[in-house]
Amino acid sequence: ITKIFIDAGKGTVELNLSSDFASATENGGTVLRCTNSAFVNTDNTDAHTSGSLIKLAFEKGDQTAANGYAVAQIPSSSWSTDHKMLGIAYVYINCIYDTEKFTAIPTFSFEVEGKKVFDPADTNQNQSDPTTFTYSTNPALIIRDYLMDSTYGFGAVADEINDAASGAGFVQARSDCNDSVSITSGTESRFTLNGQFVATEEPQRVLETMLSACAGQ
Repeated sequence: ITKIFIDAGKGTVELNLSSDFASATENGGTVLRCTNSAFVNTDNTDAHTSGSLIKLAFEKGDQTAANGYAVAQIPSSSWSTDHKMLGIAYVYINCIYDTEKFTAIPTFSFEVEGKKVFDPADTNQNQSDPTTFTYSTNPALIIRDYLMDSTYGFGAVADEINDAASGAGFVQARSDCNDSVSITSGTESRFTLNGQFVATEEPQRVLETMLSACAGQ
């Protein structure tokens, strides 16, 4: 998660996780406390530290245990250490009621960076070590990853992937997508891929949609 958009009845406020939140360790995990004045009221005696009205914790889907902060905040009759949400990315948000800052029940939306992918042209990455992968909007790299994804994709093995730096190879396609194109305000990559799909969607259809982002076939 890179940004959060909150509408508490006064219009949407864009918050950046790196500059509008303070990080601390609570209940064995990382908790972020909002420091943006839009959601801070030091006169509220129920507020968190420094008058913050919002705290959140999130998991990326690779967790092996329930989020400690969520377990501590939610009554045990509704949520416990059994609620691990394995394989699911989620956010737990704790808001303090405040009539000055909230004129409606707040709604939340998020800017999210997707799954990290392997770049065969990056010598610092290792196909067998996912910890070396990086986030990318390059369609060729995302498509390559989807073809090899054994959970949601096609489960292709390395021998079935063409990583050549010429012709129809993925390294060549990666370079083509990264071509710098002039626009009014500067330059941008020729093709980028930003989107989402549900796990029940047919892989062939997902692949066709991905290919449409880079004039591929």
